[in-house]
Amino acid sequence: MGTASIGASLTVWGVSIVFIQGVCIRPILRRWGEHRTIFAGLVFSLFSYVIVSVISNGTAMLVLIPVSALGVIALPAMQGLMSKNADPDQQGELQGAITSTRSVAVILSPIVMTRVFAFATDPTAPFFLPGAPFLVSALLMALCALTLWKLRTPDNTPLGS
Repeated sequence: MGTASIGASLTVWGVSIVFIQGVCIRPILRRWGEHRTIFAGLVFSLFSYVIVSVISNGTAMLVLIPVSALGVIALPAMQGLMSKNADPDQQGELQGAITSTRSVAVILSPIVMTRVFAFATDPTAPFFLPGAPFLVSALLMALCALTLWKLRTPDNTPLGS
């Protein structure tokens, strides 16, 4: 992948994120509510990670970027849901906890995923799978989605019903 391809992919990613967060998130939240929007975002991410783990074509990856960007709908929905459930005098603590959690993830993710990649591409490994870090990410999204699926909506109905 050359410099121009990398620039194009980053541009498509940025434009996709801006479009989804700036145009799509409010109508999606109004239509589906927070729980279903979070679930949909997790599912978009899960499928995107699985597909990215096996893609070897740059053009296919470029086409997948706007679809994978739909996973970001989960973040504002999660933050809104948490904010609604925190008292007004706890909002600062909540935002601090969210930021701290993201910071820990930003620190740990490269360490863990680099180790996963090193193992999955080692010549002595039982398999060669450079996309293994994306499969680990898909597994984490699946665990989050299953956890959310077991939760109940505000009217006490199962999320999946």
